[in-house]
Amino acid sequence: MKWRVLILALVGLCGFGIRAEDLSPTDREVAVVSDFLIEQGLSPNGGPYVFQEKTIVINGFPDGNVSKEVHEKVPASLIADCVRKNAAPSRLTKALTEKFSVRILNAEEEARQFPKDSNLNHDWKSFHKKYPHSGGLYAISRVGFSKDGCYAMLCFEKTYASLGGECNVFVLKWNPQKAHWDKADLEFNLWIA
Repeated sequence: MKWRVLILALVGLCGFGIRAEDLSPTDREVAVVSDFLIEQGLSPNGGPYVFQEKTIVINGFPDGNVSKEVHEKVPASLIADCVRKNAAPSRLTKALTEKFSVRILNAEEEARQFPKDSNLNHDWKSFHKKYPHSGGLYAISRVGFSKDGCYAMLCFEKTYASLGGECNVFVLKWNPQKAHWDKADLEFNLWIA
């Protein structure tokens, strides 16, 4: 038993950490979302954070410099997987955000919170009163992965007022020594208000 622990410690010291592909697809997606949300400032001990039930749809990426920059810096398989998984909305599952206190808002609840033709400023005040620790209404896409499993891409949206919010696409890279998904030096904005 002592030898097994010593060997595992030496393997860890030599840089042979956990490989991303050793995780099941679900565990890998949960790990990406958890590590990402912590880097965004959400605390597993905070919340509850309010998320939209439907995931973000990605129909492709904008043309121009952003698209060129993305295609130059990340594997094509990463972009293809992210677009493929997010071509239609899916339902956000509690498993994806299991490490956090999350309240998932379905379409009916969201329509009641933000009725059409209502005063959005009033609706947002009501939202923040009802969910004082959320910081806003969040939406997230499914996670796309590169073919080698070392890169992940997701879209994250935060809205906190009638004209306050943003939506960004982030690329994360697997760090085998820390068994953690770190934000890569690449993110781009899809919209901001």
